Amino acid sequence: MLSIKDFDVSDQIPNLIEAGISSFKIEGRLKDIVYVKNNVSYLRQKLDAYLDGSDAYTKASSGKCTYTFESALSKTFNRGYTDYFVNKRTEKIGSWESPKSQGQLIGKLIETKANGYIIENYNKLNNGDGLYFINENNEPDGVQINTIINDVVVPNTIKSIKPGTIIYRNSDANFNKLVEREDSAIRKISVQLKFTETNDGFQLTAMDEDGHESVFALQTEKEVAKKLKISFLPTTPKKS
Repeated sequence: MLSIKDFDVSDQIPNLIEAGISSFKIEGRLKDIVYVKNNVSYLRQKLDAYLDGSDAYTKASSGKCTYTFESALSKTFNRGYTDYFVNKRTEKIGSWESPKSQGQLIGKLIETKANGYIIENYNKLNNGDGLYFINENNEPDGVQINTIINDVVVPNTIKSIKPGTIIYRNSDANFNKLVEREDSAIRKISVQLKFTETNDGFQLTAMDEDGHESVFALQTEKEVAKKLKISFLPTTPKKS
């Protein structure tokens, strides 16, 4: 009874900002790194898309984030999503079948064969994916994909699934591997460097995009160059 669907009002971010909200909380208790990266990056991009086109608001954090994966809330832990009554009153806001992750909708099970299943949109699946479904006893159940041969999804264990059962993917093996990489989400802060000559040496000044400055001075003797060396950057000839 307490396993309500996950709250998602990401489509209302502009209205929430205009209403005066300046801080958003992402629920992530007991979640893994893939969940955190996926959800944070998804909402960060939603925020940036709105703020980039606004003259009235700016983000509180510095830098710019880049990602090597395409985030989507459905790709990590979720019990299905609801906005409760933010947009309109809906009938089903609870996940009454199970408190476990439902995941991403794949399609209906068409047929069970001796070694596996024929599933709609099987081409979206990968070796190692976890599948979720409600079994014939109206209980949450699942299998893990061992391999896919032609159009047959071969699991590690064959279970009885009646035709028409809705199949979800609650673990995307390829997506998880991509997101788990250290370089999958990087935040960089721009810095301007200025190198100048001083009376007794040289000075390097670094200033970030927020105006924070650091100066390093080097005291050293200077020598006039004994040879003149000129180098040219290669150019591409123009086409006639």
